[in-house]
Amino acid sequence: MRKKIPIFWFCLVGTIFLTVGVIFLPRYLSRSLDYRRMNYMEISNRTDFSFLKPASNDVVEVARAFQYLNTTGEEPVLLLSLEDPDQISKDLLAAVYEQSMIMSECGAIPWTGINDDLVETEDGYFIPSYYNWTEDVTFARSYSLTYESLEDPNKKEMLNFWYLNFSDGKRFDYTFIANAITYQIYYAKIYNESASYMATAYQMEHEMFSVGTDAVSGKSSIKSEEYTDSVTDTFSVGCENYYGAIGSTYVGQNTLYNKIGIAILYFDKKPESTQNIYVEKRIALEPFSDYLGISIGFQDLIRWAEELL
Repeated sequence: MRKKIPIFWFCLVGTIFLTVGVIFLPRYLSRSLDYRRMNYMEISNRTDFSFLKPASNDVVEVARAFQYLNTTGEEPVLLLSLEDPDQISKDLLAAVYEQSMIMSECGAIPWTGINDDLVETEDGYFIPSYYNWTEDVTFARSYSLTYESLEDPNKKEMLNFWYLNFSDGKRFDYTFIANAITYQIYYAKIYNESASYMATAYQMEHEMFSVGTDAVSGKSSIKSEEYTDSVTDTFSVGCENYYGAIGSTYVGQNTLYNKIGIAILYFDKKPESTQNIYVEKRIALEPFSDYLGISIGFQDLIRWAEELL
C-alpha cells in the first residue's frame, strides 16, 4: 500500500503539469513568435503571387477567357454539381430558358420551344402552348475558369459559368453553358425535331457539295447550292444580334471540315480597331432518340464542351 502512494502522487503531478502545458504552452509559443517578428518587414517580389478578381462578363472578355482552354491547357474547376432537380434554383432555370428563347428568336440556335396541347382563347381561337422544358432538368454544374488579366500581369480574373442539361428522353435534349451572372449562353447543343430537320438538310447539302467534278482538271469540285443560304444568313445575323456585335461574316461548310459554318463577329473595342469572336456551328455527332442535333458555341469552348465533358 505504501509503494502505491508515491506512484499515485507521481501520476497526479504529471497530469497537472500536462494540463498546464496544454493550456498555457501554445500561448507562450505564439507570443514568443509574435515578439520575434514584431517591427520586422519582409519584401517579396510581386511576380511571385497574383491577385484574383471577378471577370467583367463582357462578351469579348469571355471569349478571351475560353481561349485559355486550348492555348494553355487551363481546366475549369468544378465548384458545384447538382443532380437533384429540387436543389436547382428556379431563377437559374427561368433565366436560361429565357436566354435560349431569345437565341432561338434571333436565329442563332434552332427553335427550342416544345409544342404542347392547344389552348382555347376567350375569342374561341385555339393557339399552341409551349411545354416548360425546365421541369426536365437533369443536372446543373457550376464551373470557374481562371485566366490572366490584360490590365496587370500580377492579376488573374475568374469567370464563373453554369453547365446544364434538360431532357425528357424522347422529344428533346438541350445542353447549355451560360454565364453565372448574366446567364448569356456561350454554348448550346440542341436535339429536337427542328434541329434534326436542320441537321439532315445540312448533311444532304454537304453530300451535294462533294459530287461536282471540274471539267478541266478532272478533280472534285465544291458546288454551292442556294438551299441553306437563308439558314446560314440567319445564323450569322442571329449571333450578331444576340451577342451585340457591330457586324458579322459567315464562312460556309464548303471551306470547313466537320463544321456547318462559322460566324465571325466583329466588336468595336477601341477607335479604329475591332476584335473578333468565332462562333462555330456543327452537326451533333451522336444521335438522340430519333433526332440528329445541332451544336453552336464559341470556337475554343465548343471543343472543350464536346470533347472533354
